[in-house]
Amino acid sequence: MRKYILIIAVVAVCLSFASCKGTDRPTETDPITTAILPDPIVTTENPVVDDTTDVPVITEAPVTDAPITDAPATEAVTEEVTTVVKPPHQPGRALGSGYVISDSGTKLNLLLNWSAVDGEQEGTAVITVKLYLECYSIFVGERYDGEISVGDTKIGYNTPQLEIPGSGFNEIDFGTYTFTVNKSDASATTLPISASWHFRGVYAGLSVDFVTINSNISFSN
Repeated sequence: MRKYILIIAVVAVCLSFASCKGTDRPTETDPITTAILPDPIVTTENPVVDDTTDVPVITEAPVTDAPITDAPATEAVTEEVTTVVKPPHQPGRALGSGYVISDSGTKLNLLLNWSAVDGEQEGTAVITVKLYLECYSIFVGERYDGEISVGDTKIGYNTPQLEIPGSGFNEIDFGTYTFTVNKSDASATTLPISASWHFRGVYAGLSVDFVTINSNISFSN
């Protein structure tokens, strides 16, 4: 009886061991089960493209309340034309006067006083020139090569021997000369004027050859 009970216990242990062995990882002799996956589905239709990303967004220009202004008006520029009205020609009417003095570097100089009036002929003027020698004491012989000119007209003059002692200032008259000139078409006339006197000596320790004046005069028309 005990023999049968022992056999039954051994069989039960073996059955229990066999049931536990099925949970281990498969051995090399176990069959390999492979899963067959279905073929991928190939679609030939055109894919759907999302066109919304490249569509430009159109927005309306903002409405502003800035007022519309007209272009600034330009004023017409007008040039003023000045017409010079000349007074009528009247012989003897005064036109101007003045004086010019030389600069010899000494106290020996020429003084020229001038005045202008309307001439007898229309468009002419008469220039009267008074010439003086300014000096202190002086001793000089006669001179024959003095010249005075106004515009294009030149006049020669002579001076006598001069013997003036002392320390006082002297103004010696070298004569009065008259020139007739043409007036310009402008409102004033300008002319060159000159005078010379040949001293040819030494004055106050300085050598002086010619005493000269070179200038311009101007008078109204």
